[in-house]
Amino acid sequence: MGREIKFRAWDEQTKTMVYFTLPELYWMGEGTGDYDYPGDRPTTQYTGLKDKQGKEIYEGDIAKKGKYICVCEWRDKFTDYVFHATKNTHYSLNYSVGGNVWEVIGNIYENPELLKEVK
Repeated sequence: MGREIKFRAWDEQTKTMVYFTLPELYWMGEGTGDYDYPGDRPTTQYTGLKDKQGKEIYEGDIAKKGKYICVCEWRDKFTDYVFHATKNTHYSLNYSVGGNVWEVIGNIYENPELLKEVK
């Protein structure tokens, strides 16, 4: 069985994260009666993995492992999700190499201040 395909989109107007699956549409707001697909909004995908607290890990999540604070992203070169601490330093994100020792502490949209630690 494959991993569950889920997404989330950052809604800049409401400053909220909206979670959805395809081909699901999402609610645009109380009183509007509108639904929308977040095609023009920053959208990230669920990696299929969870952190050490059981929280789902998405692209763009900021996580901590010991003294390292890193950002999760897809790297075609490695055909895997990785956490990167710097442009040239990455940590493979899977359980066989300790993926479950990471703790998600935020994401790049809601917690940009955490990125100052990622050089």
